[in-house]
Amino acid sequence: MAKRFLLLVVICLCVAQVASAGLIITNMSRDNSTNTAPLLTGPLDNGSLMFTDRTPATGHGNGHQYVNIPTYLIGADYVMTANNDRTVANVQYHIQLDGPTSLYLFIDHRVGDGDKNNPPTLGGGVMDWVASMGFAYTGDTIDVDESGNGSIDNYAAVYKLANADGFYTLSEQNYGSLNMYGIAAIPEPATMALLGLGALVLRRRK
Repeated sequence: MAKRFLLLVVICLCVAQVASAGLIITNMSRDNSTNTAPLLTGPLDNGSLMFTDRTPATGHGNGHQYVNIPTYLIGADYVMTANNDRTVANVQYHIQLDGPTSLYLFIDHRVGDGDKNNPPTLGGGVMDWVASMGFAYTGDTIDVDESGNGSIDNYAAVYKLANADGFYTLSEQNYGSLNMYGIAAIPEPATMALLGLGALVLRRRK
């Protein structure tokens, strides 16, 4: 019994290490834009910078920041997209995932109807690809601090594609002055368990 308990503890520790190791999005690229290049980074946390072109280095105060993030997204791999890509008609983000993954989009509330107090209105020519790819609105929201000064200026709705795996192409937003969408990924529980067991096996062999 004690051995089984110890095995469970070791597996949980391995899984926790894998979840924060930044290994789920293994590669990403972008086409059809000359704006600041996107950046694969993490772990996602409250105060994480949102965009490569809205940072202290680009003269935007303390940078656009994610705040009040749902707990299940803390520690996720995420992509700092280029906010200026929101006006690029044919921009595409290519994401490579390593194993079954929950893939997330953070979409500005104002998309579709201009109202930041309600979730975005998608479809009818507005980001139709989100639904067609299988992303579903989770009902959750991330607050946006656009100056990094503790104020809440806007909101992003969280959309999820469960059991994503392999290569995905995410398309344009085309919504003018609104914030570009964000991208994040978390391994599915089965993937985390398998990776944790693999790490355990390697450790025992050593």
